[in-house]
Amino acid sequence: MGELHLEIIRDRILTEYKVDADLGPLQIAYKETIMSPAKANHEHKIKIGTQEHRVQLTLSVLPIVNDSKSYPLVSLDTNPEYSENTALIYPRRLQCIKAGVDSALVSGPKLSCPVVGVRVLVHHLEVGRHTSDPVISSCTTQCIYKALKAAGIILLEPYMYLEIIADAQYVHSILGDLSRRRAEIKSVEDRGLSKVVNAEAPLAELLGYCQTVRTLSSGRSHFSMEFKCYKEVSNQHEAQAVRNITGFDP
Repeated sequence: MGELHLEIIRDRILTEYKVDADLGPLQIAYKETIMSPAKANHEHKIKIGTQEHRVQLTLSVLPIVNDSKSYPLVSLDTNPEYSENTALIYPRRLQCIKAGVDSALVSGPKLSCPVVGVRVLVHHLEVGRHTSDPVISSCTTQCIYKALKAAGIILLEPYMYLEIIADAQYVHSILGDLSRRRAEIKSVEDRGLSKVVNAEAPLAELLGYCQTVRTLSSGRSHFSMEFKCYKEVSNQHEAQAVRNITGFDP
């Protein structure tokens, strides 16, 4: 949904429901991933009523390489060093671990963005008698947080594919503006009497771009964009992203 769509929806809310809604600044859907593998151990003890619940868990977080192989989110370590223990983790407890992993990956440690490109390898699990399932899940979540911080977090930002159709006389100005927006120009082609610019750029640099490109072309252009992929944010631009989201310097 583009900025123009949001303006139209706001006007409809005002017209049909008499509600004067405010549009805040658009938020970029950043994601987080890990820099390298990391291992963590966590022991969780809690007393509920007269019953003590105890869980000790060791696991690793591993980056998923971009290849054709499909990995399960959570798997048990079959290495001889750990297999004697992991073979005793029955399905119900494995489901508790998976629930804890899901909970942890919803909100990453850097900016509370979803964590992607990660899989989990369980090495060891000890569960005290009468320990409840939620305690196992809670222990897993805390262990994942430890491992993510140890692995180092990379911020990912959405990149968009752009197509701009404009008269040839305006293309130089459009290309100059795109370069200032960290865009990668893919091609400039002829289409009749017009030029077609194909590029990729981070969404964070494209807020309000529709109005900008119309100004640069004196209204004689057509602009469209669609999601392309997520890419790593550089250290310089990550600091700006942190300021935009939190309001504080990193």
